[in-house]
Formats: sequence, C-alpha cells, structure tokens
Amino acid sequence: MTRFVSEALAKHERCGVGAYAICADAIKEDATAFYTKHQFQPLVSRPQTLFLPMKTAQELVSTLGRRPRRSQSISGFA
Repeated sequence: MTRFVSEALAKHERCGVGAYAICADAIKEDATAFYTKHQFQPLVSRPQTLFLPMKTAQELVSTLGRRPRRSQSISGFA
C-alpha cells in the first residue's frame, strides 16, 4: 500500500496540479475493508469509493520513509 501511495504522490508532484486526495473504487467488500485499514475514508454517498487526503498520504509515506525518487516511473498511472 505504501508503494501505491508513494507513487501517487510522486505523480502528483510531477503533474503540478492541486489535488485534495487519492481516490480508490473498491470492487468488493474485502477491498473496502483493506482501504479502510490503510486510512482511506469512504464517501458518505458512495461507501465503496474511498479517499485518502494528500496530507495523510504524505504523513504515511514520510513516516515509513519510502518516497520514490522523482525519476522513477509510475506503473499503473496514466
């Protein structure tokens, strides 16, 4: 999970656009539980759509010290 969050933060920095959160659409209930376990919060109107505020993501990555270098490619992101 930390790699996913790290890569999303790195992509965000490269794009230079503002963003409030990283979003995920959980397909199954166990996926929803997985994201919730990792501090994602469900939308009230769509509980299987979850978000992780950028500030929380940055804190998570800095705490674990696994931020990728800017030159690393981001797989899975367009």
